Amino acid sequence: MASNVFPIASIAFLAVALCSAAGSVLEHGLAGLRGLGKATWTAFGAYALAFAGFLATQGL
Repeated sequence: MASNVFPIASIAFLAVALCSAAGSVLEHGLAGLRGLGKATWTAFGAYALAFAGFLATQGL
């Protein structure tokens, strides 16, 4: 059951982070990446942790 939660959570966090980052880049170009807020970086970190949790439940 837990192995089903991790991929769903990782996709949700990645979607939030990418949407925020894409909006910033579209408005300011690549310089917009420097101005990403803490929420975006937190979402990227949560994605990484959720994906690592998914891999851990797969026995890799």
